[in-house]
Amino acid sequence: MKTTFAIVTCIIFTAAMPAHAQRPGFDRSLADPYRGIVAGGTTEKDVFKIESTGVSTEPVREAAVALLTGLSEEQRARTKFSIDEAEWRKWANQHGYKRQGVGCDEMTEPQRELAFAMMRAGLSAKGLKKSEDIMKLNGTLAELADDFEEYGE
Repeated sequence: MKTTFAIVTCIIFTAAMPAHAQRPGFDRSLADPYRGIVAGGTTEKDVFKIESTGVSTEPVREAAVALLTGLSEEQRARTKFSIDEAEWRKWANQHGYKRQGVGCDEMTEPQRELAFAMMRAGLSAKGLKKSEDIMKLNGTLAELADDFEEYGE
């Protein structure tokens, strides 16, 4: 059985689209196997050290399972991918880019609560506050621009 993970648009944190993704041929590069973080043509080794912190990841796993259980079959199919699929590499937070996964605007209120429960389980207090502030800022942008299609909390 392949390892899986969830891509839920409202849960992924704000990230600029990488420069290489803005160039023609980006989709072709997704056909290449993932090699890791590459700088100057060289794959960087040991960028993130894997070590136990003593903090249990069980609450995050439980929240992810609850969210996936709370989604419809169709939503779950657009949210859950094998770890070796390119879907997770496609995500970007910029206009004009078709985001993967299920957006908050497609969720029922109980589903959104499950998504936010996963955020609370997986983020530090500072990370959760920053994510909430970014969402509020996007809501303010929608009001100022009177554009609730492109922006919104």
